Amino acid sequence: MISVSLLIQIGVAQDQSPNAIEDITGVFSIEKFIELWGNSSCSACAQELLDAHNEYRREVGSPDLIWSYELESGAQKWADYLASNGLFEHSIGKEYGENIWWGWGNTYTSTQMVGYWGAEKAKFKNGPFSDTMNEVGHYTQIIWKDTDEVGCAVSQDENNGAYYLVCRYYPPGNVYGEYPIY
Repeated sequence: MISVSLLIQIGVAQDQSPNAIEDITGVFSIEKFIELWGNSSCSACAQELLDAHNEYRREVGSPDLIWSYELESGAQKWADYLASNGLFEHSIGKEYGENIWWGWGNTYTSTQMVGYWGAEKAKFKNGPFSDTMNEVGHYTQIIWKDTDEVGCAVSQDENNGAYYLVCRYYPPGNVYGEYPIY
């Protein structure tokens, strides 16, 4: 299993002095995440995930999310578990919200991965969250007005090559009877 923790922090390459700052910009495929993470922490990778989330939130007037290292750590453990067991299922935690994604190949960017969840907005109609909104639950978790933190991680199944993205949210969204947006 190959793990990639997507930290938002200034990355310092292993062959540079501790005072050197690595400037990494661009849109990254999952393979590039792993390549960059092998050499340094990839702040631009995590920033791309955060930006992709916040773009959807801005469209509906929800405040921007901030990165949570605690949520990221839990997401990494769950992504590793899924990848090492070849599973695709949500964890049972109720103290946070969770979106999961998986795919084969290394051509997906984090913006595209989040975009799969965001595509549910085409079916979204604002109203109290209920069982009838399950087909837009990934999207509503992204835009949920009371959620203010996110942390994500990626892992790869070494047996079949599948990549897993897990994002966790706090406070959790998709609360029955509550409106997702203002």
